Amino acid sequence: MAGIEDGGVIDLVTVDPATGEYAVIMTEMRPWGSAPEQPDQLIEKINTYAAFVLDEDFVSRFPDASGRKIRIQIDCSGPPDNATAEIIEMAAARLAEYSIAVTVNQLGSPN
Repeated sequence: MAGIEDGGVIDLVTVDPATGEYAVIMTEMRPWGSAPEQPDQLIEKINTYAAFVLDEDFVSRFPDASGRKIRIQIDCSGPPDNATAEIIEMAAARLAEYSIAVTVNQLGSPN
């Protein structure tokens, strides 16, 4: 997957089998706060995802998504630091106006 370092790429689109909700997933495997460009990369990636989900092209590519809940999910290796949490909270508040959730999914550590 491209990750947040590649702001113009949609990493993954899945359907939650339990809820039928569409998840548009981005990944970040670097620790939060580990790169000075990381906050700007996250903002760019969230904007790309929001534009994709709000565009008619999303439903034309995924016709079953029409009328279903959609979330933007950030898969990451650790909990967001304060600066990252603020970015995510701001995005969540803005996208809630369009009934789009923003969630963080902290992945387990590799063994």
